[in-house]
Amino acid sequence: MIVNQGGSRATVRIGFLTVSRNNTIISSTGIEGVRAMAEASFLGNLTKGERDELIRKLYKLQEGHCYISGESIDLTVHQVDLDHIIARARGGPDDESNIGLALSHHNRSKGVRDLELQRRVFSFYKDLLTYSGHSPGGTMFTVGDVLRKVRGDGRAVSVNRLDGDLVRLAWTSLKGEPRTMELALMTDDKADGVVRESCFGRLPPEIVHHSDLNPRSIHDLEPMIEEFYYRHPQMQPSLAFFQPGASNGMEGRIMLFDGQHKAAAQLYNQCDGLLCRVFLAPWKAVGEEFAKFLDELRRTNFRAHTKLAQLHFAQFTEDKVGHTLYVDEREELKTILEPVS
Repeated sequence: MIVNQGGSRATVRIGFLTVSRNNTIISSTGIEGVRAMAEASFLGNLTKGERDELIRKLYKLQEGHCYISGESIDLTVHQVDLDHIIARARGGPDDESNIGLALSHHNRSKGVRDLELQRRVFSFYKDLLTYSGHSPGGTMFTVGDVLRKVRGDGRAVSVNRLDGDLVRLAWTSLKGEPRTMELALMTDDKADGVVRESCFGRLPPEIVHHSDLNPRSIHDLEPMIEEFYYRHPQMQPSLAFFQPGASNGMEGRIMLFDGQHKAAAQLYNQCDGLLCRVFLAPWKAVGEEFAKFLDELRRTNFRAHTKLAQLHFAQFTEDKVGHTLYVDEREELKTILEPVS
């Protein structure tokens, strides 16, 4: 919802509907506007004096900054909007506690999003511009940059295999406090011996690091930020591996190498845990054995993003559309990517 003051009459825009303070419809487009009109509105019932007072109160509460962008507001020259921080449709209360003050040009560019979602999307684009401009070539903004912004340098962990198919992670938090987490150890007897073991859980960002095993720049993150903001289920976890340190095989870092975009989207949504599957090399694997472990992860990940993904898309299109638009490309891929017997 957006409230503006024009002349002596306050108007309210709710979705596709514009109404006056006495609930007279000024303009309306579509059923969305009609549904919104049916609900009473805290902002819609404010007098001009009450609205001005609320603007001054929120200006002080937000220390003179726009809720979306964090930019400074000058009430003498800038046009501002009042809007819901959390949308009423998502359970946000329709009262003063759920109202934020934003620069109008930022608020009106967000469409039907609420202020909180738009602030998270804006934060991403601001970081993308900042980090991309400072990196070589101006193109690589990674989940590692987002992690460093959220939690600084991050923490190392120790990994211990326990009796009963459990793995215990232990680390010292960023606040200097001891932390432990126990995860189920999963063994895939059908996989190659060097990548059979893994554990799965929601890991605190402070113990997750970015690997260069599959370097990818973070871009076009807006839809995924929105996906996690609305709490839609996560179909696949991010993938990581445990990288032992030089001193011993038990202490090291958890390195994220796949699912970087979904991890970054969760970080922008202030999630306190990243859903990850962590691959574990054979016990105390070092040198060539650990290199073999990494190489198998790298090659499998590469196939997932190339050979398997391309063939799946072509077959899916052929099945659903009902013609052989991609059959030549699919057959060509088979001859290139499949080994010759």
